[in-house]
Amino acid sequence: MSKPVKLSKFPVTSPSGAEYRVTIKYDSVIIGDYKGNEVWRVYIYEKRNTWGPFRFKCTGRYQADYSDYSDLVELASYAVLEYEEDVETEKRENIKKAELSRKQAEAIGAFRNWDGKITKTTEEAV
Repeated sequence: MSKPVKLSKFPVTSPSGAEYRVTIKYDSVIIGDYKGNEVWRVYIYEKRNTWGPFRFKCTGRYQADYSDYSDLVELASYAVLEYEEDVETEKRENIKKAELSRKQAEAIGAFRNWDGKITKTTEEAV
């Protein structure tokens, strides 16, 4: 593809009901004198409660080889679904981290309150 492409669509509604603005750009990866792959760059924006130029915030970026996608609707759909999956994974990881922090705080408190006496034998501890 020779000329630049930039397409935007709002609203793009996911199966969860969330609405996003999706922008797809055609780009060529250039490093120095090396012209690399031609790619589609997909940007996912979430709507904010403000007006003006900062009405949307870019929250996801994805890239796909130009030759892999000739159907841009499919590419946008894939990127939005992938984004939502990434958000859910991040939420689960944050919950696990919070639980681990809570358990560590309890263990630290128990250690501080410990009188220092060992009451179990080696066989009981294992």
